[in-house]
Amino acid sequence: MQIAILSERESELELSRSMSHLNEKAAEMEQAEAMIADLRRKLDLEKMSKRAVILKLEEEMAKRVVDKKGGKQHITRSDLLKKDREIIQQQQENRRLLARLDEVYSDRERMMTDMTRELEDEQRENDALRMELKELKEELDEIRRRRDGAIDDTRCVIQLIHYCHMTANSFAGPLTPVIVFHMQFAICHMLVGCP
Repeated sequence: MQIAILSERESELELSRSMSHLNEKAAEMEQAEAMIADLRRKLDLEKMSKRAVILKLEEEMAKRVVDKKGGKQHITRSDLLKKDREIIQQQQENRRLLARLDEVYSDRERMMTDMTRELEDEQRENDALRMELKELKEELDEIRRRRDGAIDDTRCVIQLIHYCHMTANSFAGPLTPVIVFHMQFAICHMLVGCP
């Protein structure tokens, strides 16, 4: 009986540990989602910043520079090349950030898939533990019922012996049909059930 109780407590502890592990996994998933959201915000800010720079460059390209020789306004070739280089660098930086974001997102997605799979496995294990715990409880109840039944049977046998002894002592002489009848009555009474 103590083994069954210990097994039941171990099952409950295992179930508690599994629930703690599930809570930790859920917290990790929330942290990963928060990290992805933060990276997206940073990327949006970076895009806005790059767009502002591009707009500023376009405005500068639209301006004319006064040529000292002829007094005409025009954009020099070096200005165009410089602005082209800046735009190319910004595009490369944007592509790099997007690639990094895709990589982080893929990692988080893989991690979340793995965690979901682990959660499902742990849920199956928890269900199996619950079933095992239920079976152990049923087994323990059955053991208690048997024990209680054995106690009742022992009590009946003791009562029968006591009754037979009292009956035999109440008659000083040899066993007569009346005494035998009383003993048979006691045995039948015990077989039917004790009060």
